[in-house]
Amino acid sequence: MILKKAKLKDSKFFYNLRNNSEVRKTSLNTNYIKYSDHIRWFKKVLKSKKFQLFKILFKGKIKVGYVRLNEIDGKIFVSINVDKKYRRKSIAYEALKLVENQVTSNKQSIFSIVKKNNIASKKLFFKVGYELNNKKQNYLIMKKKINTLKIIDKIEKIRGKNNVNWMNLLRIAYKHSPKETSILMSKIYKDDSKISGLVKKLIK
Repeated sequence: MILKKAKLKDSKFFYNLRNNSEVRKTSLNTNYIKYSDHIRWFKKVLKSKKFQLFKILFKGKIKVGYVRLNEIDGKIFVSINVDKKYRRKSIAYEALKLVENQVTSNKQSIFSIVKKNNIASKKLFFKVGYELNNKKQNYLIMKKKINTLKIIDKIEKIRGKNNVNWMNLLRIAYKHSPKETSILMSKIYKDDSKISGLVKKLIK
């Protein structure tokens, strides 16, 4: 199962799933949505920096649902919708775990708004690791703290790859311009030594 960013051609799939009668019962907005309104909203969302729409692909190609990320007042809110035919297969659980990777490292929490009478959604978000953050009259606000150690692990992996890139760049520089590269490396070494000296003062 994978997540892929939605495209305009997916608008009909999102529309049909969102307007399903069972889905509307558990949605915050229970009204039936006209396709003309939906397509206008869909086009706007695809261009927005505040929204991210993902289609959930089962076995890599079957569209079975969608996940939406929406930034409101600096907070990331997630909502999920899975076709009834594909429920009870841990698809929603896996999709919510995957979508955490789409949240930038400076956003340390993800929130979700769940109707109080939506037992299945409450169980799902608790299972994924969300906690009750706030209670309103008709709905709950759930909160998931992003695992900081996982973020550090990702940074470590990326830095590891980048170190290889730097070494390859250094090889090319010495191969094509060894004299100029040596001069530049000498300057870098001197500046690094100065930095080391300043750090020693900080840790005394």
